[in-house]
Amino acid sequence: MCLDRDPQTGTRTGMRTGRRTGRRTMPEARHQPPSRRRYAATHPTIGVHCDRETYDALMALRERSGLSFGQLVRQALGALEMDIETVEDVATVVGYEQAAAQYRLRAPCSICGKPMDILAGSGMAAEAIRALRTWGHVPCIRGGASRS
Repeated sequence: MCLDRDPQTGTRTGMRTGRRTGRRTMPEARHQPPSRRRYAATHPTIGVHCDRETYDALMALRERSGLSFGQLVRQALGALEMDIETVEDVATVVGYEQAAAQYRLRAPCSICGKPMDILAGSGMAAEAIRALRTWGHVPCIRGGASRS
């Protein structure tokens, strides 16, 4: 096989031709009807390479369930999305609880004794700051250090 050369520039065109016949050895692209092109544009193909064990397991699952590969993938995708949503919800709750345990200020109510959460920036936080103005570090109180 040889590569065709452009007669004007002398550069290779990339068209493969037969050595003796000079005809193209690669077939022309087949005509596709517009409906097939639209379908291919809205339904892209996904190719997956896997080992033989995975392939055999997929084929067995497909035969047992009677579902196509596309249906199996869609079901697995739906289940996976639900699992991820559950994990995200649990992680959000756990993360909030860890941050709250580390950063919130909790004090008992002076009237009923139930715990109150004092959140930063709230009106209760401003009142807590005013109440704590007379407090100080234990070493500062014991040592009698003054403000400078």
